[in-house]
Amino acid sequence: MKVFRLQQTMLSNSAHRLIMSLLSYHGMQPRTVRATLARNVLSLRSGVLAATLASLTTLVACGGGDDPIAVVSVSVTPPTVSVATGNTTQLAAATLDGNGAVITGRNVTWSTANASIATVSGGLVTGVAPGNVTITATSDGKTGSSVVTVTPPPVATISITPAAPTMSEIDTLRLTALLKSATGATLTGRVITWTSGTPASAVVSSSGLVSGVAPGTTVITATSEGKSATAAVTVLISPCNLTLAVAIVPGTPVNGTLAATDCPWVDNTFADIYKFDLAASTNVEIRLKSTVFDAYLYTFSRNAQGQLVVSGVNDDEVEGVITDSRLSGIMPAGTHYIVANSFDPASGAYVLTYTAPFAGIISGTSSFKFPGSAIKLERPTQSEVHELRALMRRPGR
Repeated sequence: MKVFRLQQTMLSNSAHRLIMSLLSYHGMQPRTVRATLARNVLSLRSGVLAATLASLTTLVACGGGDDPIAVVSVSVTPPTVSVATGNTTQLAAATLDGNGAVITGRNVTWSTANASIATVSGGLVTGVAPGNVTITATSDGKTGSSVVTVTPPPVATISITPAAPTMSEIDTLRLTALLKSATGATLTGRVITWTSGTPASAVVSSSGLVSGVAPGTTVITATSEGKSATAAVTVLISPCNLTLAVAIVPGTPVNGTLAATDCPWVDNTFADIYKFDLAASTNVEIRLKSTVFDAYLYTFSRNAQGQLVVSGVNDDEVEGVITDSRLSGIMPAGTHYIVANSFDPASGAYVLTYTAPFAGIISGTSSFKFPGSAIKLERPTQSEVHELRALMRRPGR
């Protein structure tokens, strides 16, 4: 502490004590001293007061007074805080004396324990990457700190691709949701909820896999952290749908072509579907011939329970000799379906002939089998397309 001597001969004892008390205040300005003296020493003689003011003004103007009050601690608020990556949060530091009183006007230096997680400038913290980091405020050698938790950035936008797809009722389609932060950064590892607006047309799994159910449209929605996006899905009728089966007339050959636009079989072959009705049990013959592919022939029928069953299968009319296919035998009354197919993946022309009644010889190796085995559906639905889709695994292959 600096020591200053006053000429007590100029002042009374009471004035001297008052002046020494005023000098205990740090940084007091001359005008403050004058005002204080004016309030407290009115009983002093005017000459003594003038001398007092003159002496004290000179002393204070020259830098007299106590040393600055020492900083004992630094308090940082809030002591813990969370901030999203890319966002900011403000911290405040208070310098305190030994009694916990705030000392103003002191310099504070800010620092971060890990700049790869968060940076700080003037107490403003910026999240850089997820994690925990200590932010420290320092003043006069004393420190205070706050623990900052940097969280992953929230989802700001979602987009779905494809946005307006078209699919068949028997097919599946993968939708992809792209999540981004407010800064445009791609976000991963977030929970996404998928829903279908019209499950009667298409359903969607928890991973965004859409399965067609029946012709129509539906809106598929992806939601994450309160944000959502939609895709308009159009479901088209499948060429495998039995309602599209072409009626075949007995004795009239059908000239057809297998192509990629036909009903897709699970072994990557294609199939055309025909149908015929019998009013009573009838002896029939069905032939499938092609000069460009090894013919494969199926028939499907409804059993007494209304289930679709395999009623006939033939690859070669004469094994290893004739690669055309032939089925013959007695078929019961009802609706029956013929599937023109190939043994291996192929496309090309064929000729299909249906004869009823048939008066020729019935081949034992290519005859119809009743009752056939009931077919287990791939998905629970009332649509006949799914029944046929379930039959696409070739019996005996």
